[in-house]
Amino acid sequence: MFQKILFVPIHGGSLLEMAPIAQKLVSDNTFEPVFFISSDIQERHLDLLDEKNFRKIHLNCPQKNDGREISQENLISSHDINKQKMMGLKKRVIKKLLSWVWFSFLFYFIKYARLLFNSKKLLSSEDVAGILVVGDRHIGWETALIKVANEWDIPTLIVPFDLSDPGSDAVGRFRKESVDLYRASSNIGRIFRRRFPNWVQETENGPLFFYPIGEALAAQLLGIMPEHPWSLGGGDAKRMAVESLNVYQNYLKEGIPSDKMEITGKPSVDQIYDQIQEMDGSTIRDELGIKSNQKMILCSVPQLAEHSLLSWEEHWQEIDFLFASLTGEPGVAFVLSLHPQSNPKMYQEIAGKYGAIIAPHRIYELIPICDFLVSTFSSVVVQAIGCGKPAIIVDFIGLNSPYFDQEPGVIVINERDRLIPTVKKLIYDDASYQQLVESQIESSSKWILLDGKCTQRVVDLLYEMLE
Repeated sequence: MFQKILFVPIHGGSLLEMAPIAQKLVSDNTFEPVFFISSDIQERHLDLLDEKNFRKIHLNCPQKNDGREISQENLISSHDINKQKMMGLKKRVIKKLLSWVWFSFLFYFIKYARLLFNSKKLLSSEDVAGILVVGDRHIGWETALIKVANEWDIPTLIVPFDLSDPGSDAVGRFRKESVDLYRASSNIGRIFRRRFPNWVQETENGPLFFYPIGEALAAQLLGIMPEHPWSLGGGDAKRMAVESLNVYQNYLKEGIPSDKMEITGKPSVDQIYDQIQEMDGSTIRDELGIKSNQKMILCSVPQLAEHSLLSWEEHWQEIDFLFASLTGEPGVAFVLSLHPQSNPKMYQEIAGKYGAIIAPHRIYELIPICDFLVSTFSSVVVQAIGCGKPAIIVDFIGLNSPYFDQEPGVIVINERDRLIPTVKKLIYDDASYQQLVESQIESSSKWILLDGKCTQRVVDLLYEMLE
């Protein structure tokens, strides 16, 4: 009977990132991977766990609204409609009450106390040797399990997944309807701002808390509030696997101690390595219907509404403009890579409008075979640099992240009228394009470890902790 390694993904993307690690544990015949599903992860990703015969501990979680109307075939009964209306009213009332600090504190204190109690029940019922998470700043199951694990001397490891950028996170909060809950300039905010300065990010529009103050205070009293919530590794996980030297240095600037981190590379990058070994990538191109001599634009579709940066109406306007700008040149294949949490059905209509191909493959398989990438500020830009592919970052909403300022192969577009000329230059100006490619290749090793051994290094670090 093997001891368990508990994997705690918070969404589909993190589940996919963890899957290669779990597969390596199985092939090594050392530990049994068990996935704790506590958030709204799509069925197609859960099916992957079933295909690999990974065991799931699955809590029932409702799916998020996708911003589209319910189709006729999915209409529900009038009884269910009335029930949903009552639930909607209840949620609105709770949302209003949560705007009051002390009600919010009481609400989250009860909620997170229950999570702590259930975390102890979970870890005592399973023979858990170690826990893998994608961060230690997400208050809830993640930080509750980490707290109990630390008390019981169970190793906790953060696996590489996303980038941490406090500036962009702050912009995202200013765009929320509930931004007032995050402001640290109120009377009560100023009190706790002095007491907990690490909870606050200073911005040109005023100081912000990472979490609303009532929720943060409840988490602090229960011992599950990360010390540096603006950084992905700012909580209490024992170790943190980091994907590259540049990412490591950025975390150092954010206050993560060096002895917590280990540069291992990102497991998904091993997919890029495998794809490069196929040389021309003709198999995937054939599957997508792209000719070998055809140029390919890869678009990592922005999640502007999904991340509450824009309303759904504004989101579709931005997506329409983006797709129209990227499909004006004849004979160029336009391929869409959707975020793992995006619903492909939502994008079929607009993809058809512009002749775009929604690729079923992970973006790690697509980057090596594209000519250049178009994205917002995202970790996929790191992979483009690593593969020597020029990248256009579209930032019309003012995230203004400095993350890639020193990379000449990454072009940040803030003005709409610059996008089409930039795309044309990458398509038709071979000399300029090649110069960008060479810049990316020169920076590659600073951003990713492209040797096919990233998963192995993460697993080795886990084994070292377990010893």
